[in-house]
Amino acid sequence: MAEAAVLAALASADAKIAAGAERHDSLVQTKAPLKTIEDALLACAKEFKSDRFWADLAKPIDKAIEKFREEETALESSDFNVAAEARKIAMMCLEHLDDQMQQASDGGLFHNEARMVKLVHDVFKWDETLRLNSPLDNFAQATHAMQSEGVKERQYHAAKNQSKLDAVKSAMKPYIFDHTSDSCEMTVRVGVPPATAARDVKCRLTRETIVVSVAGHMLQPTVIDGKLQHPIDAEACDWHLEGTGDARQLVIDLEKCSGGIDWQDLLQLGSATGGGQLV
Repeated sequence: MAEAAVLAALASADAKIAAGAERHDSLVQTKAPLKTIEDALLACAKEFKSDRFWADLAKPIDKAIEKFREEETALESSDFNVAAEARKIAMMCLEHLDDQMQQASDGGLFHNEARMVKLVHDVFKWDETLRLNSPLDNFAQATHAMQSEGVKERQYHAAKNQSKLDAVKSAMKPYIFDHTSDSCEMTVRVGVPPATAARDVKCRLTRETIVVSVAGHMLQPTVIDGKLQHPIDAEACDWHLEGTGDARQLVIDLEKCSGGIDWQDLLQLGSATGGGQLV
């Protein structure tokens, strides 16, 4: 059960587990039962020591285990400063080994050991309550929780960045487009200068294009000039002004040629020429 938890943790980190698929694969081929985090680290160290060329990779693990044990002893005697220093050194050893292991893994060696070392380092940093004698089931649960938290954090930042992007797009877009897919009627609202009168507005519509100009508007020569997402019935469209002061708006009422079409926005990318129905 414990070994299954290790393999599940590795698989969740996108490790490719396949017995005999690699020259070095101790976490799969070991006959010794893996019950604790220390067992997993010792299995890695044993595999390194089996090859004289890579034997030195076991030294950071041995040092890390020594310091983690020192931490546990210090915690039992409530010597928290010593415990903190010991854990700091142990984590530095794992971090150093993690860097070396990634290089070895990139070369096709110790793939699973590299995954395990990285997981132990990352999870120990994420959950400071874990110890060498923590069951692998607990380690697997912590790994899953850490990775889930990472996904949530990425989703949060993605949503936050999207909100910023939407705000920028909204600020750049000079109109508000309102419609529902099951209705033929659509409305476009454009903020205009407080003193805007009907004579200051030019709205030119065709079946596929819209060109709007407003005297005194910050966007010149046109406020809107582009190709519509879908065809409209230009003869059935109209516009009017409403509101006063800063709330002054040009309201353009458009009608789709056919209902049931969901418009993603008023315009397609690109621009269209004028010369259409003047309303």
